[in-house]
Amino acid sequence: MQRLITPERVVELAFPEGEFLPRERISETQILMAEERYLLPIVGQTLFEALGDGEYAEFCKEYVEPLLAYGVKYHLLPELRVYVGACGVAEPSGVGWRSASEESFSALREGVKSQLKSLRRRLNRALGRELEAGRLPLYDPKENILKHCRIDGGLVQML
Repeated sequence: MQRLITPERVVELAFPEGEFLPRERISETQILMAEERYLLPIVGQTLFEALGDGEYAEFCKEYVEPLLAYGVKYHLLPELRVYVGACGVAEPSGVGWRSASEESFSALREGVKSQLKSLRRRLNRALGRELEAGRLPLYDPKENILKHCRIDGGLVQML
């Protein structure tokens, strides 16, 4: 099974023009973490493995890749604030630039989190449509955590 998104595709989808991020900053571990945290609990193990084997490529490109890209971005943002090196932990600085304030960083991260939630709901709706149309026979809605539990506004809802 291969990863469901490449670092290049993460940069393309989650870092719009004007935002620069070298693809080397995105590791396979970060992609794996996004798959495990944001995708697997929704699609279930069987469909997850099928996606990893290259099945349903169009569905993956349309719904899965954007979710994973923003999942990687959300968890990568704190790492981009500091560097770990031989001399310890340091913040980036340079001519004409300074690190973002805590307030602006929090606002950016909350915005990415909101986009991530929207993409998760979008995937969930698409799974339902595809199942009804008979195009995703490997999807089992009983494995979808969003069909059982939702946290919205700090309130845990058991469905």
